[in-house]
Amino acid sequence: MTDKNIEKRMGEDLKRDYGALVSIRDIMSYTGMGQTKVQKVVAGCNTFGKGTGKRYFYQDVVEALMRRD
Repeated sequence: MTDKNIEKRMGEDLKRDYGALVSIRDIMSYTGMGQTKVQKVVAGCNTFGKGTGKRYFYQDVVEALMRRD
């Protein structure tokens, strides 16, 4: 499976399972990563909402996950 296919599949999964805007908790559930690691991955993504209501656009999250080390 190519990186492009993986990126497409992750985007489809996130949107189907969690909607267009995903939370840190949603990303943690999807990836199995811990909260601190997820926060580092999405640090550069645009946010919607504030505090515990903060959400991230699923495509931005997929791009951030694909470029993480």
